[in-house]
Amino acid sequence: MPRLSTQLYLQRHHFLSIRGVLPAHLQRDIHKFYQPDHPLTDDDLIEHRSAVSKSDPNLPQRASRAFLRIQDAFDTAYAAFEVAGQDDRVFDQTLSRHFPATTNSKRIIRVAAIARPEPDYDRLVGTLLDMARRQLAEEGSQEGRAA
Repeated sequence: MPRLSTQLYLQRHHFLSIRGVLPAHLQRDIHKFYQPDHPLTDDDLIEHRSAVSKSDPNLPQRASRAFLRIQDAFDTAYAAFEVAGQDDRVFDQTLSRHFPATTNSKRIIRVAAIARPEPDYDRLVGTLLDMARRQLAEEGSQEGRAA
């Protein structure tokens, strides 16, 4: 695999909004290397690339391979989209073929995780509060039945 130029690294950083088609471990590699969710300047990105490449020498290759999977899928889906007269369904179907779905008899179910670089603390707190409220409600209804 050829070495990744600085310009190509910066272009990939901006392209990576469609990473949800990859498995979570590959998304984490992309987050770690390309930082697509962080609006960094080019100089900051170059500095980050240098630092992360030193701490994990295999990360650039893993992240680049993951990127190429996304790019290949996107290019194929876009070509089919153009041939089909810009039909969005054709784009989605072609993209889905690159990343197999779970099948269940007549239905196709496709679930994709979106890896986040940091936890969403607001969502986490909300989920914990909802769980505590449900638990309290269940305990209250059980006490009402016992009385």
